[in-house]
Order: sequence, then C-alpha cells, then structure tokens
Amino acid sequence: MHLKREASPKNWPIERKGTTYLVKPSHDFDRGVPILIIVRDMLELAKDRKEVKKALTSGQIFLNHKRVVDEKNNALLLDVLTLVPPKSSNSDKKQYYRIEMGENKKFRLQEISENESETKCSKVIKKMKLKGNKTQINLSDGRNFLSDVKCKTNDSLLINLKTKKIVKCIELQKNTNVIVFAGKHTGAKGIIQDIDEENKIVKIQKKNHEIIGALIKQVIAVEIKMAKEKTEKAISEKEKNNPMRTIRIEKIVLSVGGVEDGLHKGFRLLEILTGKKPMKTKSRKRIPSLGVRPDLEVGALVTIRKDFDQTLRKLLVAVENTVKRKQVSENTFSFGIKEYIEIPGQEYQREIGIIGLDVTVTFTRAGKRVKLKKIRSGKLPKKQMISKEDIIKFMEDNFQTKFVGK
Repeated sequence: MHLKREASPKNWPIERKGTTYLVKPSHDFDRGVPILIIVRDMLELAKDRKEVKKALTSGQIFLNHKRVVDEKNNALLLDVLTLVPPKSSNSDKKQYYRIEMGENKKFRLQEISENESETKCSKVIKKMKLKGNKTQINLSDGRNFLSDVKCKTNDSLLINLKTKKIVKCIELQKNTNVIVFAGKHTGAKGIIQDIDEENKIVKIQKKNHEIIGALIKQVIAVEIKMAKEKTEKAISEKEKNNPMRTIRIEKIVLSVGGVEDGLHKGFRLLEILTGKKPMKTKSRKRIPSLGVRPDLEVGALVTIRKDFDQTLRKLLVAVENTVKRKQVSENTFSFGIKEYIEIPGQEYQREIGIIGLDVTVTFTRAGKRVKLKKIRSGKLPKKQMISKEDIIKFMEDNFQTKFVGK
C-alpha cells in the first residue's frame, strides 16, 4: 500500500514536491514517521527504498533496541533509533537517535548517547483494575504494564528498553520538564510553572523565559536535559541552506502622530531624518472626546525599503540597542524614541522642538509574492512566517540587540 504525498501527515519532514507516492505506515498513521522516511529522507543514508531494505535485511537498524524488519514500521515520539555500522565498515561505533518534535511541528532526530538510549518516557493515558486486585497501566505508545507503581493519568513512566521494566514515574507537577507534542505550541520544551486542574491547562516557561499555555493532554512529562541542543539531524543540509528560509528585513516604517501644528512638526521631522516626503494618515473613526472625526489628518509616516542598515543601527542607539520582548510579534517588532535628539547625528531643531517617533521593522522570507500577486494569488504557508524567536535571534546575531523582559 502507498500513500499520496499530498495526503501525507504535515508533521513528516519531507519535501513538498517529489514522487507522487510515499510509504504508508504500518500503524499510528499521524503519530510517527516510517523507518523508510527516517533513513532515506531525514538521515539521507540511503538513496532509495531498495538500499533501506538491504540495511534492514543485514540487521543494521533497531527501534527501541528491537530489530526492524519492515521499512513501514512507524517510529513514535521519543522512540530510540539505533544504527549499526555494516560488517564491511572499519568502525564498530553505533549511532543513537531519539525521535522528537521540532517547533516547526515536524518530527526530527536528536543524537543521544548510549546511556540515554536505554530509556524512554511514555505518557500514562489510562489505568484500570483487573481481577485479583491487579492494576493495568496503558501508555501512549501502546505498551501495557501490570504494575503497582504509584502514578496518575497524564503522568509519565520512564521505561528501560532493554529489560522492559518501569524505572520510575515522572509526575506531571510544577517544575517538571515537559514537551508539547500537539496544538499551537507543538515542539516547545519547558518547565511547568502552574497547573489549572479545572480547565486542564498547564503554563510552561520556555528557555527564553516566554510563558505559553497548553492542554494537559497535549504535553508529556520527560526526564530529558534541557541543555542547548546539538546539530539537528532531522533538518538536512539542503534545508539549512535553503534560500526560501532566509530571513531579511523588508522595510522600516517611521511614524509620528499629531494634528495641525503637531502634525506639521512631525512631518518636518520625518523629512529631516529620511530625506523623503512622508505620507499623511487620516482617521477612520469619530472620537468626540478627542476631537477626532473621519478623514482628519492625525499622523505621518515614511517607509524605508532600501539601504536601511545604517539607519536602523542609529535608531537602535537611541534606545541603547535594547528592546522589550513584548514589543516583538510575528513578522515585526516596534519601539519608540522619546526624543529625536537621542539619534546620533541629529541636532535640536527650533522649529520642531522636542518630539518623539515610533519605529516598526518588518521581516519577510522569500515567496511573499505568491500572496501579493493579482492573478492566481495563493496563501502564504505558516512556515514562511517569521516567529518571535526567529526575529530575536536575527537581531541578536546581526545587530547585537538586547531583548529584556518576558
């Protein structure tokens, strides 16, 4: 049986375009990724299905320390993949990988040590009493245990894959490390800060101190070090160097608000800062308490689309190259400058006085034209959006900007 590429699960890290058909998993269609996809597409250790089958026949691939004989076998979240070098190789060093979920909501492989490969975490989804006062524990990966280990539903069990015994229970409570495997924040890792038992929601603090929320059923408690991750094997070198994923600044917008004399001063300030003629903005609403009516000119703005590198650096100097994290959102970040004389090279202008301005920086990736073209326009994929974390990393690497707060 085969599966059409367009119908394949979105969490598989495969190219959007390619062969029409893909391998169909033997079980748990969208909860894992087949061995064929892992070896051929993610690790790029084989050119085609024939080479993968040859590796399986020679006993080079193990899943959870059990030999794999079918390339359709599905590797589930947190499963352990072991690669044994061929007999013709001079090396006898085995490679170990854990199946994880990236923040791009796709499966990836994390290289681990031999000691780490001996255990695996699995979520408790059900407990039931059997005859003889025995307790059966059902886990998310399909395993069942008859055990007296004290645990609750939604806790996790640490399992020794070699002895097939329960090592300990990892309780879902405050200060527990968790991974989000479903929902909006799929792939996020962090520590539980609070648990809302009534609404079945947990609040998680990520490594960058951002607080996110997720349903209890969407997270799994783990005992994995939250250290800085090594190079991800799930993302091929081809994807890392993909120009479609490169982030760049699309434009910088400088804006000033005001009416009548205040608007004239702001208009003049933008002219001095950029050397361009600003555009006036008009109100769309009526606000009697502020004396605002529709079509009243209430501000001015100017857009810079070229040669903005030095301009942005000067504007950042005015705020000591420091921006609050809450000022960053998807695709953009903004900050305000209280007094324009704080910008390097700007002198006090008597006709303007002391006023400030707002700065908005917009980021983009290649492919936005698909959304903007008039004929046969399309929808820009979510993966082409620039997340808050991507913007922070870009600014830290290229402009040495500091981000403070939560």
